[in-house]
Amino acid sequence: MTSIRLTLAAAFVAGAAGTASAGLQGIVFTSQQQNAVRFLDSTGSVSTLYASVNPDTRFANVTAGPTGELYVADGRLPFPNTTDAGILRVDMPFSGSASASYLTQGNPLQNPVGLTYDSVSGNLLTVSNPGSPVTGDTIDGIFSVSLSGATGPIFVEDNNATGVRFDDGFGLARANGSNDFFVTAVNGGSFDAGGVDGRSSTIWRMEYHAGSGDYALANDPVVDFADAFTGFGSDLTNIRGIATVPGSDSIWVTDFDNGSILRVDLASDGSFSSVSLVASNLAQPETIIYNPLTGKLVFSERGDLTDSRISSIAIDGSGYEVLLEGEHARGFYIVPAPGSAALMALAGFAATRRRR
Repeated sequence: MTSIRLTLAAAFVAGAAGTASAGLQGIVFTSQQQNAVRFLDSTGSVSTLYASVNPDTRFANVTAGPTGELYVADGRLPFPNTTDAGILRVDMPFSGSASASYLTQGNPLQNPVGLTYDSVSGNLLTVSNPGSPVTGDTIDGIFSVSLSGATGPIFVEDNNATGVRFDDGFGLARANGSNDFFVTAVNGGSFDAGGVDGRSSTIWRMEYHAGSGDYALANDPVVDFADAFTGFGSDLTNIRGIATVPGSDSIWVTDFDNGSILRVDLASDGSFSSVSLVASNLAQPETIIYNPLTGKLVFSERGDLTDSRISSIAIDGSGYEVLLEGEHARGFYIVPAPGSAALMALAGFAATRRRR
């Protein structure tokens, strides 16, 4: 098992006093077991950046803002949670004395899962999925959150809709070569086996409209994971995490139920081309992200919370490696993010801490 040290990584602090690119290298992740936001550095050392004292906290994805602050999606049970779920802002995360407050809390966010900072709009984008049971109070959809906390809908699900539709969103990743995003939805496809998560999963394009500066969800999915659509050989009903890789027209997704990672190839016009198996025999893979520091995919394996781990593979599925055992990561953010203004701010936090 990878050793865990509960102090700020020495390599991180020393490096931050030099160049930013040499100092901040690693993975920020949310830990379900520790109820915390943590940092796995490039040497394998782990530190806790912020830990919640509230046992009801249910951290999901994490992203960095433009000045080095972290934003964390926090869903709360029971569903739908109309008052406590929201987005947490963590300031000075690498200083050793991080502080946190809620940027926004309560409706319309009831269980934010996917979360990213969008430098184009200057807002946070989040997918909120309150799950089951669906009641008259349930609000599912995709939302934009300003850095002052104002929250507005990009798309709100019609829980009474029928046919192929966006249903139970989970993850989002920017499309290469554009300002659009791809969004996974666990349900909503044309295959229907009945029951919870019985419909085929889908991927949707969330299109950026430069004239208005707004996003809008396309009318039809990019991918319907029904076998009749993909020709994959089986209907896939629990696609969750999503990642894109710079310079590639493909999309990588996690299949939670079948324990696999799939690659979706797109045609030059952005339409679906094919889907193929990248990795199998995984323990409930969930969140996934591309790590530009290593050129590999980093993903969480939930393992029924008894065999959880953070793992990594090359984009072709080779070189499987366990990075950290005993942690179910519900969200990732890679430091440094290429071209991120937050990088210098984060490095400044560490250097300030070192001078003290």
